[in-house]
Formats: sequence, structure tokens, C-alpha cells
Amino acid sequence: MPSVNRSTNLPRDLLQPRNNQYDVAKPVLRGRRRRGPIVSPSIPSTGPSSKGPSSKGADTRQKILDATLITLRTQGIAGTSARAIARQGKFNQALIFYHFGDLNTAVLAAVSSLNTAHAERYAERLADTTSLIDLVEIASQLHQEDRVTGSVSVFTQAAAGAQGDPEMGRSLYSQLAQWSGVIEHAISRCVADQPALQALPASQISFAIMALFMGIEILSELDPDAAPVDETLATLRSLAQVGEVLLQSPLLQGTATTT
Repeated sequence: MPSVNRSTNLPRDLLQPRNNQYDVAKPVLRGRRRRGPIVSPSIPSTGPSSKGPSSKGADTRQKILDATLITLRTQGIAGTSARAIARQGKFNQALIFYHFGDLNTAVLAAVSSLNTAHAERYAERLADTTSLIDLVEIASQLHQEDRVTGSVSVFTQAAAGAQGDPEMGRSLYSQLAQWSGVIEHAISRCVADQPALQALPASQISFAIMALFMGIEILSELDPDAAPVDETLATLRSLAQVGEVLLQSPLLQGTATTT
């Protein structure tokens, strides 16, 4: 039997298929192993594979994406190898390389599908938001839901694995545009009737809010029972209420009119 290279520092080219042999003993990406309940994230079908339009190929590709997300969620990036994904999905690990070329591409495709699905969910829930209080409340509810499904933690695990891989890091970073765009539109609606705030950079504020909630997610994963997470969300609600009162004050309204 041909030997399998188990080096901990594998060149990228050794992770590509060669003569029907795959070095899959070690995960391509490294990071902290995660534990938690097995929750299968719901992601949309990405359509037929590039190998052909057959529905069987599309189903196989979707099965790989689902198994990749579950593996990231339950095993963390340290345990996300081709072997682990194949074991989770109960398919031949060679299919990962056939449909995606390498493990990094499969991880990026899985995370992208999950991000798209959740960005659409965020957009739907925030569509009618017209106040800061509603914005914070809905964002808190979505955060609690994401803690159950582990969707944000999947992204942070992939981001941890992208350390030292600039190409993968840029690909993951570009996916954040879906999230920040949804938040930016919600903020713009909230300040539409507030001339004094319309000059604020909504894009930068949305990025800050997104970074805040992702940071909260990371900290909550370190200690799921930590009270500061819920206390922080409660403080944000209070600040939103104070902000709404200030926005309606005659002084601020007068300042907006004179300017």
C-alpha cells in the first residue's frame, strides 16, 4: 500500500489529488477543536456541479456542503479534514476533490452558502425595521438563534483556519459584505426621518455593529454560561431607548432644522 504523508506542514500541492491518492490524514486548516450539539445548518442548493448538470451531481455536491458545515460546527477547524467530512456525510472522500478540487474550496463554498442563507434571513427580519430599538431587539433575537444553530461560529472557525492563507482570508472577508449590507440598509431606514443623523457613515456603522456581534459570538463560545453576553445585549437595548429619546428631543430637532 502506498505510504501516506502525515507531515504537519504539507505543501498546498500535496493536498491535490495525485494518482487517485489523497493525503487526508491531517486537516488542511488548523485551529481550536469545537464541541457542541450536532445542528445541521439549513443552506440552499448551489445548483449543478461544474462536472455536469445531472441532479445526482448536484445532490452529491449539496451533501458535501452539508457535511462540511456540520463538521466545522461539531469538530472545529482542527478536526475538519476530508476524512472527517466524508465520515459525517457517509460518502467517499474522493468526491470532495472531484467536486471542489481541494478542501479549502469546499470549506469556502459551504460557508458562502450558509452566509447567503442567513443574510437573506436577516434581510427578511429587518425589512420593516424603522427604529433603533427594533433594530437592536431583532439583532439580539437573531444572535440567540445563531447561537443555537452555530452559524456564526462556523464562520469564525473557518476564519481561524484562514490564518496564514491570504487568499482564503480575502475570500472569507468578502463574504462579510452580505451581512454588513443588510445592516447598512436597516440603519439607513432607521435614520431616514432624522436629518441630523443622515450624514453619519452608515456603511462604517454597520461594519462596527457586525464586528461587535461577531465578537460577542466568539466570547460566548469561550464560556457559553457567561452572563456578560446577555448583560451586554441588555445594555445595547437601553442605549437604543436613550438614543430614540434624544432623537425626538426639540433641541436636536431644532439643530437639524437650522443646519
